[in-house]
Amino acid sequence: MTDRGNVKNHSRLLLKSFPSFVAVFCSVWLSSCGLATYESGQVKPSAKAKGAAVGASAGIIIGAVTKANIPLAAIGGGVLGGVVGASMKSAWAARERLERAGVQVVQQGEEVSLYIPVDVCFESATDILQESCHPVLDQVAVLLKAYPPDAPMTVTGHTDDIGSPRHKCSLSSKQAQAVAAYLWAKGLCWEQLKVVAAGDSGALASNHSARGSAFNRRVQIDIFPAMDQKS
Repeated sequence: MTDRGNVKNHSRLLLKSFPSFVAVFCSVWLSSCGLATYESGQVKPSAKAKGAAVGASAGIIIGAVTKANIPLAAIGGGVLGGVVGASMKSAWAARERLERAGVQVVQQGEEVSLYIPVDVCFESATDILQESCHPVLDQVAVLLKAYPPDAPMTVTGHTDDIGSPRHKCSLSSKQAQAVAAYLWAKGLCWEQLKVVAAGDSGALASNHSARGSAFNRRVQIDIFPAMDQKS
């Protein structure tokens, strides 16, 4: 099998190690997809799956949604609250690269959110990560690893309003899982990640425009202050 074939299949291999998803998914078919939440640390991907996710090739993400004209909190600025002091330099460098790649970095107090466009990360309406997304997720991993290992993080999949509730819930969950698995393969602490399937319940823009729909199709990573900083 070619290298490209291996890359295309790595998401499928990783998702096989998420059996807990089945029970969660079934439980939300008749309820809000936003409730489809589980601790991804409960089940770890296999070593084979991790190996399949490690490889990354060169590529550039185009900022397809940076002009979505969405009212957000201050993008970029601030101090990336919660970042370990010695890691500040690498965190800022990763933030700058992410913003140039079209990933919005939003900070509210010590909480930081990353908005990763789905359209340029996944093959259309699938959970298969494109090779061009790997360099961006590598920078996401650099930024996240600058935080203490007890800093809680959520990886939430979001869709637009197209499709049935079941389809939107399933797709948002699988895309969030694919991103979380990739980040784990890059060295993130698995226990601090929580995967959430939001479907179209977390829309930040109007789905009546192509630009708004594109912005809503995202994987959002929220980083919260470390536990010892909350007390």
